[in-house]
Amino acid sequence: KNVQDININRNVADPVKEGWISSCERIGLKKDDPFVEFGLLFTEHPDLSNPTNAYHNKSHAADAVISASHLATHEFTNNSHDLKHNGSYLLFSMLSHDIAHNGGHNSYDYELEQKAVLSMKDYVKSRPEMMRLWENKLASTYGSWDNFSNQVSEIILGTDFKNGPTKNLQSYSINSQSTVKINQLKLLANEADILPSCTHDLGPKLGVQLAEEQNNPGVGSWSGRLFFLKNLAKFGSNASKNIHIQDHIN
Repeated sequence: KNVQDININRNVADPVKEGWISSCERIGLKKDDPFVEFGLLFTEHPDLSNPTNAYHNKSHAADAVISASHLATHEFTNNSHDLKHNGSYLLFSMLSHDIAHNGGHNSYDYELEQKAVLSMKDYVKSRPEMMRLWENKLASTYGSWDNFSNQVSEIILGTDFKNGPTKNLQSYSINSQSTVKINQLKLLANEADILPSCTHDLGPKLGVQLAEEQNNPGVGSWSGRLFFLKNLAKFGSNASKNIHIQDHIN
């Protein structure tokens, strides 16, 4: 039931903007928070959506951000500061993790993830108003843009589907002394990336879209969905346990 309560509403004018605002509010950031404004400016990135992609597009970015916000609220339960601070890193990572995705697969490890990282960093630095906003209103909370974006980059690189989930699960329980719980965030990013595909209502539709994008009908078939759920949909965070994702999959 908790998984089904994650409401991913695509029937809005701009899913990614609406998803960003609602997700930021879910982790405790008000609409007028400068971080919310920063993310809204980033949604104007021309490569955030590839209109030829049936799956890796703005809707997927919105799905991942919304899923991440729900996972964060069930992961960082001790105090609101931990939730807002770590949630900010996680949401921005999911907003930008598939920028310029070409609809294909990595031809070498981390290829598309590295392109997303470079595109994310270059775009922000190409927008003077975003850099001013960061320096004037966000650096006191998150440090320099370079420091923040380097942490986000580490999370994005961890979304490489071949290597990320296994490595991130292994390092998940290694406690970080920093206020940014990077090991937790990397695993949550993996889980947010695929959580919508594990839901009963949206999952089958997403499988069909991915099959279309990859020109691989088997991915969207019932047997393909079962293979994904049984072998690839792995969840190990405290958040996923708290909302019983694996029980839902089973």
